[in-house]
Amino acid sequence: MDKMPTGMKALEQDVIDKLDEFRIVSKGNFQYKIFHMEAANIVGEPAQEGEESLERELQSKGIQPFQVRAIVSDEVAVRLVYSSVSLSYKEKPEELIPKILPDNIHELEYTLASKIHRMTLPEIPEVALFAPYEEKAVPPEIQALVGQLGAQVPEAYREDQYELLELGLDYEGFPVTRINMNEAEPIPDGVKTLIVIEPRELNDRQRYEINKFLHQGGSVFLAVQNYEYNYSTSGRQLTIFSEERRPGINPLIETWGLSVASEILVDKLHEVINLSGAARIGPFAVSVPVKLPFHIRIPQSGMNPDISITSRLSPLIYLWGTPINLNDEKIKAQDLRVDQLLQSSSDSWLIPFTTSPLSPSDLEPKLVHKRGPFPLAVMVRGQFANALQGENVPPWPKLEETSDEIEVEIAEVEPLPPEDLSPSPGTLILIGNAKIFQKEIVQSGGHFAFFLNSISAITLGEDLVTIRSKQVIDRSINRASATAKVTWRLFVTLLVPIGIAVAGAARVFLRKRAKRNYLKALLLPESG
Repeated sequence: MDKMPTGMKALEQDVIDKLDEFRIVSKGNFQYKIFHMEAANIVGEPAQEGEESLERELQSKGIQPFQVRAIVSDEVAVRLVYSSVSLSYKEKPEELIPKILPDNIHELEYTLASKIHRMTLPEIPEVALFAPYEEKAVPPEIQALVGQLGAQVPEAYREDQYELLELGLDYEGFPVTRINMNEAEPIPDGVKTLIVIEPRELNDRQRYEINKFLHQGGSVFLAVQNYEYNYSTSGRQLTIFSEERRPGINPLIETWGLSVASEILVDKLHEVINLSGAARIGPFAVSVPVKLPFHIRIPQSGMNPDISITSRLSPLIYLWGTPINLNDEKIKAQDLRVDQLLQSSSDSWLIPFTTSPLSPSDLEPKLVHKRGPFPLAVMVRGQFANALQGENVPPWPKLEETSDEIEVEIAEVEPLPPEDLSPSPGTLILIGNAKIFQKEIVQSGGHFAFFLNSISAITLGEDLVTIRSKQVIDRSINRASATAKVTWRLFVTLLVPIGIAVAGAARVFLRKRAKRNYLKALLLPESG
């Protein structure tokens, strides 16, 4: 401990305190042992032939030192330190937490609990991820240029905005499979949770597969993006161009009393985003800050504190999202339980979608606009009805490649007869925004935590994810509304001086009256 950098000297005691809590709660079933190691023992030769140091032995298990910055006297140096935890249980493979630092010590409790929970399960639940990506060809000139440098470059590469979700699930220990949800890559057998991110024009067979999976007791995380926007600046004029995505999910989820709204959601509680290269200063492109009411900010007041998924999360940016419509009659008829996870503020409203260019003034509230708050993400639990009850099973689309482009056509085959499905209660998390899970945004705020919390809750059970909510969060003061700002300005600049003047006038009046009464009291005996 004494050889650790200054910023990490208390780390060992913090880890020991957390391990002691596990030992006490488990009534002795959890045991631990601390080993102190030095990276120098890996570099040096063994003291005796056949003798292997502890550092070398654990290196084969993946426990290795890592570099950290340390301030030694008046210099900044780099040191190799050990700060890892290895977990073993019966004959199961060991689980490793490779780096424990002061910055992530708040995650240790959940990481330990989740790994222990997975090790005690007969098998770890599998997860399937269905999210769009594009295969793009590398331009021939780039291939030729790289080839001249003696390196090889593939002919194509994948442009994947949701690759971090797959990496995050893998890091959390979930066996994850990326699928295209087609005839070649259907939902694998044994999958517990299906993650559908930004579906684009779902066909009948894909809707059938989601319906079947949820009706038979699966868990589904569904993030829908109805619209995206492009900005164009000309001088000080900003023009907004809208693009409709058409996910094609409403025909399915309307059976369960849910739908993603077709209107544009705007909110007075919004954030500034920077447009890269939106303006130029001479030959240089510069970023321009843009503040529009559909850059919606969801503070903790817009999150459900009673559900572990959203308890104590950092604020979210609900970029270009849409609200969720709830049909209470259909929900009640199916005895489904609906919990709102996220909602907009009371100063939010809906405007009709249009393909015409928008200006910031078009987003201003009007009397005809429906006002919030609106549900933005919901968790639905219960027995989901078979939305295609009695209907034939739709065939998979058939891809027919032409010389110009790839066209999608429905294979001309006889549809399959209806399947006999075994109903079982399932869970659905529906959010009207997929943009926040793209790699440029998901790492900021509470977006990644919201995603992982959701997957853990519907895959492993909600009890485990309550631990994850004990993390460092943003405790900044909520932003004041325009009305509140004007009120406080009037109070400070006008009401306070008026109050002081009134108090001063009242004091002068009271002193004069006291003086007058005193003088009257002095004259009374003489007049008598």
